[in-house]
Amino acid sequence: MMRKTLLACAFAAVLPFHGAMAGDAKLSASQLRGLAPGAYEVAVMDVVSLNVRLFANGKIVGDTGGQHDTGHWHVAGDRLCISWSKWLGGQMRCSSLSDQNGALIGNGLTIKRI
Repeated sequence: MMRKTLLACAFAAVLPFHGAMAGDAKLSASQLRGLAPGAYEVAVMDVVSLNVRLFANGKIVGDTGGQHDTGHWHVAGDRLCISWSKWLGGQMRCSSLSDQNGALIGNGLTIKRI
């Protein structure tokens, strides 16, 4: 499982994370801020699944296959931005999200509230 986690994180690290799919209505900044507090299942490139908790104070916590990380999130314009302490080398990644039948979709990510 660790290999899958590392592989998924490596793919995610090279994604441009710049927008939702064309033609989809992007979530607004206020809708993105409204995601917290909340717990989510995040599928990365359909390779690995993470359980993620967003807190209103900007903290994020993630778990997958015995791996754990924390970090920070914020909204920049109409994009959700996340930086993990360890995963993705601690680099900030931002993505627009669109709502498709209750699932939030952004470059390589599918996010569902749990």
